[in-house]
Amino acid sequence: MKPFPKIAALIFMTTTPAAALDCEAGFRAFTHAAGEDCIPVDPKRIVTLQDQNGLLPLLELGVTPVGSAGHLTDDGPVFRRLRGFDASDVAFIGSYREPDAEAVAVLNPDLIIATPWPEGAYQTYSRIAPTVIIDMFSQRMDATLLQFGDAVGRTEQAKALQAEFETEIAMIRQEIDDVLPLTTVSFVEYWDNTISGVPNQQSLSLAVPALGIVRTPYEQTIDDWVALSIEVLGSNPSDIMILIANADDQVGSMDPAVAEFMANPVVQATDVAKAGQVFAVDSKTVYGTSWGSVLDVARAFAEVIGQEGINRDLVIE
Repeated sequence: MKPFPKIAALIFMTTTPAAALDCEAGFRAFTHAAGEDCIPVDPKRIVTLQDQNGLLPLLELGVTPVGSAGHLTDDGPVFRRLRGFDASDVAFIGSYREPDAEAVAVLNPDLIIATPWPEGAYQTYSRIAPTVIIDMFSQRMDATLLQFGDAVGRTEQAKALQAEFETEIAMIRQEIDDVLPLTTVSFVEYWDNTISGVPNQQSLSLAVPALGIVRTPYEQTIDDWVALSIEVLGSNPSDIMILIANADDQVGSMDPAVAEFMANPVVQATDVAKAGQVFAVDSKTVYGTSWGSVLDVARAFAEVIGQEGINRDLVIE
């Protein structure tokens, strides 16, 4: 999923500074992307305005919100990419694109957790209950996940999950350590007939450095999703290209997107495509805010990079 417009003030901290605000008993100061607010020390009725970027990280921490926004499909409302966590007791409060403020208010939340999108969420929902904005687009994923833990009083659980992640990622990296320095990787996303460059944001912000993936010089400079012009795509050489392809909503397959991408004459003209070294990874694997999601994408990338028979001399590192 592409990032959305950012709010004006961005403050990125994983812990709360001491006593910047004079909070009443049972509350504490918490710094987040919209500023600083007093939030409950032990929130009991949490509502999140995002599913894969809000509900998921809370469920991973062992916290079940009373309500969450999700996605509206032809078959009804769903919570996306929960990695098997049980959300049967979570009330649906509308689409993540435009949650239902009245439905939120009915749940009588004591803490609302939002992302930078939709814009204006802080102003709208802070009238209902203390509201924090956690921005997973403009800080590394590990900082984001520790901030989630801090917000809901589960810092120790977040640190335990981080330790488990570091153990697992070390094992994944060990399998490909010998080829990593020899392999330059480029990432592109194909979505809505647009070829986009992929910044080190969300899961990639942690998976890429944790694995030690060598990205192309151009891709090391981009800090947002950008449409790639023909000139840029043709002058961004790599040994492997990982295509993040969106699955077709109707058939649940990324095959149509992959076929369209590979049919592009500019793609066909690249050395990496001529070498048959363009590999697709389903976008459902890539996006989602959780330690487990990052491990999923790291495993997917490692499987691609570690393949035998790859020509790793297309680019001289």
